Amino acid sequence: MGNYFNTAPKTGVCFVYLMSMAGGAGHIYDMMARLRNNSNLLSKPGYFKMKEAYLKISKKENFIYRKASAAQLQHVRSKIIKERRAEVVRIIAVTIISIVVSAALLSFAVYSFMRYYR
Repeated sequence: MGNYFNTAPKTGVCFVYLMSMAGGAGHIYDMMARLRNNSNLLSKPGYFKMKEAYLKISKKENFIYRKASAAQLQHVRSKIIKERRAEVVRIIAVTIISIVVSAALLSFAVYSFMRYYR
């Protein structure tokens, strides 16, 4: 185990014992794969042109924004407040139920443990 490299006596070929490295070369394989993938991206001729074409198309879209009246804004505001309140109530209910179930399971486990070791 002392030497990681071993040369075959007749052929002169160098062997590496990977078992003694315990997977320490994984980061090197990852680096080589990343470099290969990056070079493959650079070799595509239209890779960056597609991005520019998409930007040109997206700039052509014109959105029409309408003004909302005060009554519509108030209606949207009250609707959002009601939804938020319902969500908070639901979260509190789920939290309380989970605490009660957890306490029941814990008390059952403690009772069983104490009963078993008497």
